Amino acid sequence: MQAEPRQSTKAYSICCQTKMSSMKLFLVLILATAVSPIMATRSAALFRTTVKLSNSKAKETAYAPPAGSAPLIIYELIDNSTSPGNSRFETEIGRIYGVETLSLASQYVLDTLYKGQKPRYGKDYSEVVAIIESFNQARLGQYPLEVASTVGNKIRLNSDYIQYFSGDVKYEFTGIMYHESTRIWQNRNERAPAGLINGIADYVRLKAGWPSLNWEKRGSGDRWDEGYHVTAYFLEYCNSIREGFVAELNGILRFFYSDEIFVSLLGRSVDELWIGYKLAYESPAPAPTPAC
Repeated sequence: MQAEPRQSTKAYSICCQTKMSSMKLFLVLILATAVSPIMATRSAALFRTTVKLSNSKAKETAYAPPAGSAPLIIYELIDNSTSPGNSRFETEIGRIYGVETLSLASQYVLDTLYKGQKPRYGKDYSEVVAIIESFNQARLGQYPLEVASTVGNKIRLNSDYIQYFSGDVKYEFTGIMYHESTRIWQNRNERAPAGLINGIADYVRLKAGWPSLNWEKRGSGDRWDEGYHVTAYFLEYCNSIREGFVAELNGILRFFYSDEIFVSLLGRSVDELWIGYKLAYESPAPAPTPAC
């Protein structure tokens, strides 16, 4: 079942101004977002939308004003997908939902991995940006297989993937934002398997309630560090043994990585844990056929 975002959002006022001479429409939508007091952004959020009718570019920005010790993070979404009206991102997702999801995803990641506090070492970003664009036109990634790319505090989402996605594209977009937002904030270590790093990102997506409907079932995969949803399900199993394990693992990854981390925190080797995980979701053997 599709999970609902954990914060409630209410529109307080809408102000529209039209300048016929320049054929531009400025729409300002102010939203107040009620968030948990332990989250990174505790104050109300102000969303501003500017839509230029003369071209396909649009920008959404969510401002999270500081309240006490709460950090300031500005969320910006830039839609460079296709011409107006022809983009599934524009018609089925929308820029307001897009920037709101970008904001909520980061808040959830910070809450899950850092107990609501923004990291102060190398990832103390004051701005998070998402750009919706055609990887084919921009010649990014391995078109058309690449879904998104995140470098630093900037997410690029392939609008070609959104355009031709089969299924609930709004649900899929939301899950991608949680995965890519994790890539922004999580710790990485060159000694750690790449599959563990992207597996943590999919774990957060899973924990938030937005797993891809195309994922295989729990218990799938051949290796614990296979990556993405395979590793995400394995980390879910590990976290069920020790609540907060993934957050602890992320904290340790700032300094080093070793498979012995699993032994230290969970009392079993990673290979033993993998066997236990596979057994937990192993399908029962079919009953033998009675002899004639």
